[in-house]
Amino acid sequence: MPTLVYYIFSFRITSKQVRKATNILLIIAGIVFFLTTGELVSLGLTLIGINNYFSYYWKSPKISNYINIAIALLVVIYSLTASWLPIGANVGLAKNLVFVMLVIGVILGFLWLLVVFYEKILRWCLSNRWTFMTVPIITILLGIVIWIGFDKTFGFAANGMEGMGWKAFRQTSFWHAPSSKFPGLG
Repeated sequence: MPTLVYYIFSFRITSKQVRKATNILLIIAGIVFFLTTGELVSLGLTLIGINNYFSYYWKSPKISNYINIAIALLVVIYSLTASWLPIGANVGLAKNLVFVMLVIGVILGFLWLLVVFYEKILRWCLSNRWTFMTVPIITILLGIVIWIGFDKTFGFAANGMEGMGWKAFRQTSFWHAPSSKFPGLG
């Protein structure tokens, strides 16, 4: 018994072994999901598992991370294209794929610019607080107008004008144009 206990408790699991087992499980899970669902996206798990399993062959550990990001990006682009078809199903998968790549590229480029110029943007926003705060205030106000409707959002102003004696205020083009453009979504 003491010999058996010695072997059981002396068994050490290293992080390298855990990583290796996890990557093997990723490879197997990707293959099983592909065979059961038929979704091409599930092979992304397999590719990430293979990349991580052989990551020690790369000269720099960053290369493995970049490959994983590229695999994830390709999987997202493909799954968005296949399920969304933004241009239309009759146009074909290739043109939809190019469109989705352009949209994601613009979004990622904008986010990259935010990261690059973050300090300058933050300094400007802190120096010009009220100028900056007009952007979220207008965004929230416009969202409320779209959701509730112009007449319900600014009805207090029309009631005030009508209370002051301007009874036909709601019939003016100044009031009628935005009321008809923003009736509210409910």
